[in-house]
Amino acid sequence: KKAYKAVTKEIKKLNALDFSPGTANSVFRDVTQALSSLENSKTALRSMGKYVPMELVKQLFSKNISPALGGESQEVTIMFTDVEGFTNFSEKY
Repeated sequence: KKAYKAVTKEIKKLNALDFSPGTANSVFRDVTQALSSLENSKTALRSMGKYVPMELVKQLFSKNISPALGGESQEVTIMFTDVEGFTNFSEKY
C-alpha cells in the first residue's frame, strides 16, 4: 500500500505540473521502475524548461501538445526610432 501511495503521489505532482524531483523509493522492482520512469519524465520536462519558458512547457504538457517547428502568421506593428546623437554617444563608452 505504501508503494502504491508513492507512485500516486508522484503522478499527482506531475499532473499538477510540479516537475520537482521526487525522493520516493520502494522495495518492489515494478514500483521502483515506475517511479524511475516518472523521474525521467520530470527530468526531461525540467530540461526543456532550460531552453523555453517553463510556463510554455507547462502549457504544452497540460494540453498534451508535442512541441513542433513552425509558427503562425500574425499582423504586427513595428516602430523604428532614432535618438539623435545616440550612436556617437554610445561609441564613446
